[in-house]
Amino acid sequence: MTNTALEIFHVSVVEDNPILADALAIYARSLRNISASTYDSRAFDPDAHLNADCRNVVVVDPSQLEWHASTILEASSGWMEQCLLIGYTLKPTAEQLQMAIGKRFNAFMSKRSGLREFEAALEVANLGGFYLDPICMKVLWSDRADVSNSSSVSSCLSDRERSVLVLVARGHTAKEIAIQLDVSCKTVETYRSRAMRKLSLVGRAEIVDFVAQNRLTA
Repeated sequence: MTNTALEIFHVSVVEDNPILADALAIYARSLRNISASTYDSRAFDPDAHLNADCRNVVVVDPSQLEWHASTILEASSGWMEQCLLIGYTLKPTAEQLQMAIGKRFNAFMSKRSGLREFEAALEVANLGGFYLDPICMKVLWSDRADVSNSSSVSSCLSDRERSVLVLVARGHTAKEIAIQLDVSCKTVETYRSRAMRKLSLVGRAEIVDFVAQNRLTA
């Protein structure tokens, strides 16, 4: 993972399946500068278990919780603003994904995804982005039944602007997009900024939503 000013990360895996929880925690510990703990949903207390001395990453299955997962970040403690929240559920629904986009989640994944996708979610979230794995993207895409205006909505975009938006939505970094399109990182940022300005989009979450809604492909 890319380091930030807070170089130490602690991952709290909130999961009722101990085998899955241990697998995620062990994998997280194999990454640089990361420690990890596991909790079942009935025992997890954010005020007691999140660590004020490092940047916290909370991996949580909203379907296992009696309370709304985003309340983890609604405590008054200022340091909790540094927390990254990753949704992780077996069968993600369009409703869950819309909630994740609209709330303070930094990523959302299916439990059917591999550990590499988990690492990608951590990486994108750490860089300030919003990540949906391919399974979640497919669910969100499939939910968008009304796409009759998709061509006209995106017709203002150039081919390169459209490609950059799609790749951003898939979680690629500017450097990765630059390599794939054989352009500079500065050019990638120009395409992204121009496309977002044309479509009045703010932030990666809105890019993800737009790409899914309009079924754009690179």
